[in-house]
Amino acid sequence: ISAVEIAVWAILGQALGVPIYKLLGGAARKRIRLYKDVGGATTEQLVESFVQAKAEGYSAAKSSFVTVENDLVVPSFAVREGAKKLEAVRKAVGEDFDICIDAHGQLTTVMAIDFCTRIEELRPFFVEEATQLEDLGELELLRANTKVPLATGERSFTKYGFTDFCSRHLVNYVQPDVCHAG
Repeated sequence: ISAVEIAVWAILGQALGVPIYKLLGGAARKRIRLYKDVGGATTEQLVESFVQAKAEGYSAAKSSFVTVENDLVVPSFAVREGAKKLEAVRKAVGEDFDICIDAHGQLTTVMAIDFCTRIEELRPFFVEEATQLEDLGELELLRANTKVPLATGERSFTKYGFTDFCSRHLVNYVQPDVCHAG
């Protein structure tokens, strides 16, 4: 449905010779803040990627800090190494640079609680998809056990998918993917 909707807006915009944002009511602001999605498997690669993003003028960047070895997430290792990587990145970019973490739903709830409580003092901007969205009880347990800001939503496909975790205040940031959610 989203693909069809996006295509219809694109066709209408082209037919009228108007940018889509004007069809949707016009610009809401002159500037928006963006973060850069960076990568790196090792601590050194992550540090280099975040420092590069800062040098390019970004004030925030996002990456995965969950350590996966041979397609296997080993709980104690993944959490410990992820926290060490974040500590190195924080030291390299300083206190005023926002570090966003995408866990890609790879953590169990116990791992997510362990990871998030370990990194609280490093002040990540958010941890995205720390648990599987399909079980809001997991997200609720994590929310009750950490002060780290949480984010989710890119795997919710309708407004109804957002209702429960928004109304229960389980996350700090809602991240709909318009290619999925319309």
